[in-house]
Amino acid sequence: MGPLFAAHGWSVEVLDRDTDALGTFSGDVERHGTPLEVAIAKARLARDECPEGWWVASEGSLGVDAFGVTFDHEIVVMVDASTGVTLVGEALRHDVVLVGRDLESPPNADQIREVVARAGVPHHRLMVVSLDHDVAARGGLRTIEEVEAALREMSAPGRRLRLQSDCRAHFSPSRQRVIAEATQSVLRHWATPCPRCEGPGFAVTEVVAGRQCARCGRETDEARAEVWRCPWCQYWAETLLSETGADPANCPWCNP
Repeated sequence: MGPLFAAHGWSVEVLDRDTDALGTFSGDVERHGTPLEVAIAKARLARDECPEGWWVASEGSLGVDAFGVTFDHEIVVMVDASTGVTLVGEALRHDVVLVGRDLESPPNADQIREVVARAGVPHHRLMVVSLDHDVAARGGLRTIEEVEAALREMSAPGRRLRLQSDCRAHFSPSRQRVIAEATQSVLRHWATPCPRCEGPGFAVTEVVAGRQCARCGRETDEARAEVWRCPWCQYWAETLLSETGADPANCPWCNP
């Protein structure tokens, strides 16, 4: 994130803050609030040391959807220190490296090798977590030997262990790409001024459904327009996405 902001002329100061208190990928600390709320909370950790300027932070949500496809949704926020005005950039990709498997007790060597083979190590890292969260997770693991050592240290009668991707950004290059896209997104918002007050951050905040069917003229579920809104003066404008009607094949009246 820092180099991207610097490339756009920003002076960037990176602060060392313990963000694990807001939630961890290991599950040892549960995330409370929406990803956007957590991203803003992270940014506000800079308020004591940087009472002026803009605070920047990111928050990611990784998982597997109902079709078994991995996803990474990243949010990057810029929070104005003096007003609290927040600009939001987002990115979503499905090519993030994300693997994981609950292990037998004692851990099965074939299971371990199978996860390691899919994990993209050593560029991506792995972690071992206790599903009961009764012992601290071991992360940043680069080799099967490091994984086996962590398993020996963490194994105990009745303890359930899981071997999974270490999704912390500095250990996941595929996640870093998504964060970079979200950063570019928020920078584009910054570079888009409001047509009324000229404040930065004029951006799409809502998509409105109801595009009319080209045959019968009734509303469909397709997107009709975008709503652009200014975070400073709250001016908003609606822009049509298309001058043509929706395909009747997607009309619930013409093609029920």
